[in-house]
Amino acid sequence: FFSADLARELQKNPRLLDGQEREITVLFSDIRGFSRMATKLGPTDTCRLVSDVMEALTMRVREFEGVVVDYAGDGIMAMWNAPTSQVDHAARGSRAALAMLSDLPRLNAEWYPRLGGPLRLGIGLNTGAALVGNTGSTLKFKYGALGEAVNLASRVEGATKQLGIPLLITGPTRAQLPETFATRRLCKARLVGFEDRPVDLYELHAESPVPEWQGQCDTYHRGLALFEEAKFNEACRTLYPLLLGGQEQDVPSLNLVGRAIEHLKVTPTAFDGVVDLHTK
Repeated sequence: FFSADLARELQKNPRLLDGQEREITVLFSDIRGFSRMATKLGPTDTCRLVSDVMEALTMRVREFEGVVVDYAGDGIMAMWNAPTSQVDHAARGSRAALAMLSDLPRLNAEWYPRLGGPLRLGIGLNTGAALVGNTGSTLKFKYGALGEAVNLASRVEGATKQLGIPLLITGPTRAQLPETFATRRLCKARLVGFEDRPVDLYELHAESPVPEWQGQCDTYHRGLALFEEAKFNEACRTLYPLLLGGQEQDVPSLNLVGRAIEHLKVTPTAFDGVVDLHTK
């Protein structure tokens, strides 16, 4: 269940496994398009694919001293700052997530010929209070976490599909990261189950930015500010340069321009700048 160091801590202090409320950073990840892949591969190769991916993700969680809580099909749940304290738990979780994405080229080198397309991940992180301890039963033990912060992390992972970004973090996680981390606030969103509490969603791009990306990020932030002020024409004009340069389109800019154009077509009667993400 745990790394060797963590297992020794738990052996010295078994009460760490008792239920306790504490702040944690939670990570959810899954394989994009997994059902299609499973149909193409068949049961045996599907199990091999999942095993290869889970092995890589688990190694990254362990590398940054996190706890793998659970595997669910093609997904993994991990957490930091429990059962022992880690003052930099948000940074550890974020570095683990970035390392997971860095493993994709190696995994694709093996699996691309059989899949006929690239292997992609969706990863979401959130930081908040949860109850941690045995979340299983007296018959089957499972050390994990329960609470709103966990549910929100799961929703954030789902939002990667709708926003077209592989790695998203929430405002509370961003607030605990060093300023050197390259992040971009994509929007304030209403997620399923959290409609009354919009959440700031950030793209986590890298541990440190490069000048070209930082310039793109600054332009996007100006466009986002205009959009949230309902200045849709100005938002489009600001963002158009991001759609014209480079070989790869900037998906967040495409999304934001698309939303601005929709509002230009149909003027909203009540606009609060929040994006509704109604699916999981």
